[in-house]
Amino acid sequence: MPPSPSPSQTQSQTAVILERIETVRCDISELKVSVMELTKVYQDFVVQYTRAHTELASTTERNRYDLANHEKRLEALEALIKPLALQGKILAFIGSALGVLVIGFLWALLTQQFVVAVP
Repeated sequence: MPPSPSPSQTQSQTAVILERIETVRCDISELKVSVMELTKVYQDFVVQYTRAHTELASTTERNRYDLANHEKRLEALEALIKPLALQGKILAFIGSALGVLVIGFLWALLTQQFVVAVP
């Protein structure tokens, strides 16, 4: 059987154990505070995320509505432009024909194939 420790050794060992217990108690208290702070931060994040998600969803829905309206307007404009495109082609042809006539007239004047008589 091992020899029994002296009372001073027992007291010093008890003091060391009590000191370690106190250190563990302080660490546990610090952990509790950290967990509480983390919980608060997490709750704030959840609220912020939910708010941002709601705003994003409403913005997306509004953009879809606007896009549908713009598509309708574009279709209406395209329906108006199709007849104008044909008119543009006709006017371009007429303008080209007149341009050719003017250039031919000027060429005839320059080469003296056509004479303008002034009375």
